[in-house]
Amino acid sequence: MPVTTFSAFFLGILLEVLLLWESSRMQRTSTASRVIAGTFLTPEKLAMAALTVATAAFVGICTLLGWDDALVYIDSPLIFVAFVLLGLGVLYYGVADPRLLPRINEEAALSVHIVVALSLLLTRPVEVPVWVYVLGLGLPWVGLLAATLPQKPPPALAKAFIYLWYLINLLALTLQTDFSALNAPPSEAALSLFEAFVLGAGGVFLLLHSLFLIRFALMTSSLIGARSRQYMRLGIPKLYSDEQLPLLRLLLLQGLAVVLLILNARHGLAADLSAVTVIVMAFAQGLPALHDGAVSATDAGA
Repeated sequence: MPVTTFSAFFLGILLEVLLLWESSRMQRTSTASRVIAGTFLTPEKLAMAALTVATAAFVGICTLLGWDDALVYIDSPLIFVAFVLLGLGVLYYGVADPRLLPRINEEAALSVHIVVALSLLLTRPVEVPVWVYVLGLGLPWVGLLAATLPQKPPPALAKAFIYLWYLINLLALTLQTDFSALNAPPSEAALSLFEAFVLGAGGVFLLLHSLFLIRFALMTSSLIGARSRQYMRLGIPKLYSDEQLPLLRLLLLQGLAVVLLILNARHGLAADLSAVTVIVMAFAQGLPALHDGAVSATDAGA
């Protein structure tokens, strides 16, 4: 992989880790505290800004000096050790301690489902009838829509199954992601800087959730027992948020996402999978900030 492409890829990884870490720290505070903290420069924000500027400068220098053709190999000792440590961290926080996973609600789950379902529909094989996709993806959409429209938090057991479907959607997106480009021969590697950046950030986000799906599926499958249901009621607040975004604002955001995906599919503004990954991450990680803004505006109006 060219050194400039690898720099963008590794920047995506680092920024996503820092973003998840800051989000995890903020989620353990009250909404009012998060709104106030959002206006200040935190160590994570400073680190993200410094890394972005340093990477941009490095890529610019390499391009000017003609070093952008220099190759970085994933199996080289230093890079390999770095990725092993990263893999161990993802494994730990994906299975044993899911504190880095952003808290979502039925609104985020519905939004992610719409984006992933539309992506699958737009890229479906010609031999597969449309009605198979419409039926298979439409029924979960109806269930998620029914949970979203009342604008009230669903019961704890319903939250568990909503979160499970959210994880399944992310697994579907993970399975579409081509990580083989990381170690492809130079003649085959055609990743742009944007695609490499999204692959790095999205890879961390998707792998964390895909690993947690294994544990959460086992937890959900044991809900037949009364004791397991009690444990789920106690544990689901760590993964699920009851904060709601106004319905009109949510519909506008979902409509914007659909329009962007269709335009991108027709005009090829960016790689389809990169666009889908960015929008999914925006819904999963960006809606909590919008919730805080909505609460702040409501408090100001009161």
